[in-house]
Amino acid sequence: MAEAVLIDMFSEEVTSHHYCIKQFLDAAMNIVLKKSDATSSIYIMYCQTFGCDNNDARGLFLHAIRSFQGLKKRIELISTAGVAATLYNVKQKLDESNISRVQIILPKSRTCLMKAFIDRLFTQVYTFEYVLLELNYAQPENSSQSSNVEQAITEKQLELVECDIQIFLGTLPARGELTILKSPLIPESLFNHGFTTRCGGVSCIPELSSLNLYSSNIRKDSPAVVAENLRRLSVAVGFSSKSFYLVKVGKAPCSESQWRQ
Repeated sequence: MAEAVLIDMFSEEVTSHHYCIKQFLDAAMNIVLKKSDATSSIYIMYCQTFGCDNNDARGLFLHAIRSFQGLKKRIELISTAGVAATLYNVKQKLDESNISRVQIILPKSRTCLMKAFIDRLFTQVYTFEYVLLELNYAQPENSSQSSNVEQAITEKQLELVECDIQIFLGTLPARGELTILKSPLIPESLFNHGFTTRCGGVSCIPELSSLNLYSSNIRKDSPAVVAENLRRLSVAVGFSSKSFYLVKVGKAPCSESQWRQ
């Protein structure tokens, strides 16, 4: 079972009217009761600019879930100005609790878009179960899309997703000071990542340096975070991040005859 549940309230169809919010949260909470662990953390994610100020929105959501008293202590409302910032905030909370099994409840129409964000901000260390809700209330007259149809993501939308992530990560404060260590044995024209303090990046995984430059399926640092670290390093040193390559070293044991050769 999922150790945490994310409820996606970013959709305009969901937040357009109070009764829509109530209906969506009722359905989501019933799924939580049936499909999640009794100790699972529940995060309701929404945008600060969905139609009222943050305090009003918080009160509105709390009022909508008032009939689920048994879940209230496990619920946390997370609101930021964008999806990337919200998911990054959630990821930090998951990492603090060492949670990797996550369930996401969202409108069917947002599935592809949400997966695009998840693929860029998380790695395969985490497993996600998507629970799709069909919205039964009427659509706005000017709406050309149905909330109950999974919308394919376009190249333009993917560009916007990546731009949202890059802009947000670029605003994060550095964790430590990025310092370049130099040696008289190495010419000024050469640079190796090993000659930094490995601080000054945005990685916040305890077992990794903040300037981590390597992402893999067995690490929690996402490719997007590593790309931001590399961007900051390239700016500090003065090289193109596109021309940076990590040297891979084979660790397979060699036989005595191979050493002699």
